[in-house]
Amino acid sequence: MSGSPGSLFNEVVPWLAALAVVVVVGAIAIWLIRRTMGTDTASGAGGFTLQDLRDMHASGRISDDEFQRARDSLIGRLSEPPAPKDGSDDASA
Repeated sequence: MSGSPGSLFNEVVPWLAALAVVVVVGAIAIWLIRRTMGTDTASGAGGFTLQDLRDMHASGRISDDEFQRARDSLIGRLSEPPAPKDGSDDASA
């Protein structure tokens, strides 16, 4: 590396351009991944919501009894505490 300012500029600019390209490519990749994941969850892969059940009941796709059972099951799952992620339970401690 020589001491002249023009030489330093010529050495730094290509690296700055390469960094800018990496940032842009990374941003596009993240955007594509988020868009893909967003459409998967919006398609109903995550299960039914209470509003989905209400809509099915209102349109006649499920009976009153089916609606009650599904609603009670959904509310029961939402009110339960989450299971431990590591697979251990409190009884083994």
